[in-house]
Amino acid sequence: MKPLNLVTYLFLFPGLCACDSASDMSPKSGKEYEIVVIMNHIAWDGISGSLIREQFSMPVPFLQQAEPSMNIKYVIPEQINDSIKYARNILIVGIDKTQYPTISFKKKTDKWSDEQVIIYLNAPDEQSLEAFLTENHNFLVDIFMHDEINRAKRKLLKTHSNTVLEMVKKYFDITLYAPADIVSYKDTTDCIWFSNNTAFGRTDLLVFSFPFENRESLSFKNLINKRDSITKIMIPGFKQGTYKTTDRNNVNYSTTTLNGKYCVIIRGLWHLHGNESIAGPFVCYARTDEPNSRIIVAEGFVYEPVSENRNYIGNMEATLQTIRFPDEQEEN
Repeated sequence: MKPLNLVTYLFLFPGLCACDSASDMSPKSGKEYEIVVIMNHIAWDGISGSLIREQFSMPVPFLQQAEPSMNIKYVIPEQINDSIKYARNILIVGIDKTQYPTISFKKKTDKWSDEQVIIYLNAPDEQSLEAFLTENHNFLVDIFMHDEINRAKRKLLKTHSNTVLEMVKKYFDITLYAPADIVSYKDTTDCIWFSNNTAFGRTDLLVFSFPFENRESLSFKNLINKRDSITKIMIPGFKQGTYKTTDRNNVNYSTTTLNGKYCVIIRGLWHLHGNESIAGPFVCYARTDEPNSRIIVAEGFVYEPVSENRNYIGNMEATLQTIRFPDEQEEN
């Protein structure tokens, strides 16, 4: 490993070393988190269009500044051309009582281009469409956001950081596919901190384990205290006495299933203790590895003070969803 030359005002967390780099991730056609909406202009200018814009413009939670869930591009049906047809996310809204007696919904993938998702939402009239959109407030944005995460996961399986993959296999006997530019790391017995060490769009990954004792091991209080105690030691700031910690006024705890198993998700903001102007979003997944009586925690966090954070934190969430425990690897 070769020590990095750190620039003080850009690299806030010193101490990482760089290893061999995997190939660069090649971009797909179309823009991430962009939606093309195709519907007639009367409906678009009315309540239905307003409700659709409201869904896709909902701010992504736990970012330092308000950023929409998706960027919207509106097109009337007569303007559909090849460039529009190749967009990665398309919503086509049809309103015609002679063709659609009731509200109907259909999803198609890869119709005109690879990795494409098209949603057809049809209604007999604007009133029915308005009622549907009002009742299902997050319906459309949830579908497209979910597909963006899945695209990112598929991309990671093809092109990823071999450094991360090999290190987490060696230390924790798990698999984890991270973006290919994350190749720097600092390790201890039970924790590894990875980073892409870039000046802009800095993304870091923290993976650690601790013994499973009881249900309280996955409690909000225990997980927050555990990660803060680790980051205080592992991720000091450049100035003495500063270190990465949780902004406890901006954090959320939820549960879900991952690979059919219980999973805790913590989202929120981190900041540098001693300099709270240095901050960013994070997402953390914690799961119990029952055969080995341990908790595995993986966290992605972002530092990007100039431009949007949404895409970066979305890619980190996709990374965390690729985690496979020893008993899951063969099956997946």
